[in-house]
Amino acid sequence: MKEPLQALFNRVRLVDPELVTSESFILDQARSFCSGFTSLRDLSEDAFIEFLNSHVGASLGKDLDRLVPLTVQLPGGRRVKVNYEQDRPPWIESRIQDFFGMTEGPSVLNGRLPLTLHLLAPNQRAVQVTQDLKGFWQRDYPTVRKELSRRYPRHKWPENPIC
Repeated sequence: MKEPLQALFNRVRLVDPELVTSESFILDQARSFCSGFTSLRDLSEDAFIEFLNSHVGASLGKDLDRLVPLTVQLPGGRRVKVNYEQDRPPWIESRIQDFFGMTEGPSVLNGRLPLTLHLLAPNQRAVQVTQDLKGFWQRDYPTVRKELSRRYPRHKWPENPIC
């Protein structure tokens, strides 16, 4: 299955696990999508994903994009992609500075499922992967701060990143 289609199914699985595993649901959606087309050339994966996005939301009776959004906005205004992978909690990645001022990371499912945060150094490599941002600031950030401020002196590394 292609990545966008798999991500959609993973998002739906978080909202209603039974729905995505239902073979009849998938077949019904494919039949509905194909009705009206007269040529295979008219079919495209992007059109199918768009069709599923609109119909799955209606089938669930809920707003899929509200419950499991494709992106989240961080306090500094940066929008980051939420990655939905099978057998992994949803996760985001962004520079560690984008999380300054936050004690909790973003979540999905109306706040019930915290996102896993990949906190990146200026070189775009993860320095920490956590769901406990407050704990990271308290326990690990002082050590990370020393190392990163030495390697990247032009960046701001406040002693208290929550303020």
